[in-house]
Amino acid sequence: MEDIKIIELITKVLANEATEADKETLVNWRNSSAENELYAKQFETIWQNANESDAEIDVHAAWNKVEPQLKNQAPVFKLNTLMKIAASVALVFTIGLVLFKVYVLNADFTTITANNEKQKVVLPDGSIAWLNKNSVISFSNNQDKERNVILNGEAFFEVVKNPEKPFIITSKNAVTQVLGTSFNLIAFDTTQTVKLSVATGKVSFKSTKTNLAQIVIANEAALIDSTGLNNKLSQFDINEITWKENKLIFNDVPLTEAIKSIEHYYGVSISVDNPLLNNCHVTCEFTNANLTQVLDDLSKILSISYSKNNNDIALSGKGCN
Repeated sequence: MEDIKIIELITKVLANEATEADKETLVNWRNSSAENELYAKQFETIWQNANESDAEIDVHAAWNKVEPQLKNQAPVFKLNTLMKIAASVALVFTIGLVLFKVYVLNADFTTITANNEKQKVVLPDGSIAWLNKNSVISFSNNQDKERNVILNGEAFFEVVKNPEKPFIITSKNAVTQVLGTSFNLIAFDTTQTVKLSVATGKVSFKSTKTNLAQIVIANEAALIDSTGLNNKLSQFDINEITWKENKLIFNDVPLTEAIKSIEHYYGVSISVDNPLLNNCHVTCEFTNANLTQVLDDLSKILSISYSKNNNDIALSGKGCN
């Protein structure tokens, strides 16, 4: 499909102007390759950030100002094409705002997506973000006063300490701010919840809905739910710290907690046919293990069996008293 057609299709869907046939066509196109999915996610990230701004931008003035720079810079998308599409689907404001952010403010806006893999991203200040699968991170090279990052997905951050420049992560329902520490953040737009697990230091964790913030310290976790409620969690899941090392660690944890970690790590759904299985505890560690290896070992440890149907897994056994 030609670039101009796919951009028009994406913008129609984002602007709620698409037919059911348009939506189905876009889904099929996105599913056809990892490159197509990356392209669409990049566009969606720009769209979301543009729509969050209250600024009013003159698209023609922005274009005239940035056009001379285009010979030396690589735009995120083909801007002439976007201008044409904008005119056809009433998106002049959005495209003008994108031009303003990307070029006029010299923002060098970057998006990195990890599709079914983990990626290490070095940020402009030297901090590191480890992206988990199906995650998107966006940031700017222009960080004179603050270090700003946008996250849709899961990432483990190792933040370089700089008391004069806070490191701020904006996600669907939360703003996470630190000066220098390490922590994991799960913030998928589709789930409406944001979970923070702190490995070292302390982190300010604020709901964008209630504006209530709390400090979360090392070995603590907190969750902001869809209503904006900000709660510390009684249990800290070490696997939300170790996933970037391809490790799963269970230290005398209930099977129910181990199941949650396995589901999240491998993207599967696990059920048990006997409630007594929930009384069992698990102590084991896996490194670079595939799902079958994990299930085989659990079967031996707990004397249980399992069956698989695509991404659905059922555990069965006598359980524990």
